[in-house]
Amino acid sequence: MKRYNVYLLCQAAGWSLQAALNIIFTTLYGAWSWRQVAIYGWGAVAGILCTHGFRAWIRRRHWLTLSPLQALPRVFFGSIVVGCAISATGTAAWPVGFGLAVSFES
Repeated sequence: MKRYNVYLLCQAAGWSLQAALNIIFTTLYGAWSWRQVAIYGWGAVAGILCTHGFRAWIRRRHWLTLSPLQALPRVFFGSIVVGCAISATGTAAWPVGFGLAVSFES
């Protein structure tokens, strides 16, 4: 199997597992709905897109040729940005899936 195919398989498996665990834990604490499944599915898609984009950025900027000491701060701060992007994308979907009222409930 080619390296790129292994990469795609790991991306799909990892983000699908993350979505499945979110659905399982949500179900343990209450009833589930198709909206939750859709939101967590969207989160998985957002995760794949954002991390794939970060991978492309790393390759385009030739970070793989840097020493670990040079690469570490770039990867560290890049990971924070990617994590924020994934969280923002997933959070933005909640009002779409559940209506605006869910955003303002306390």
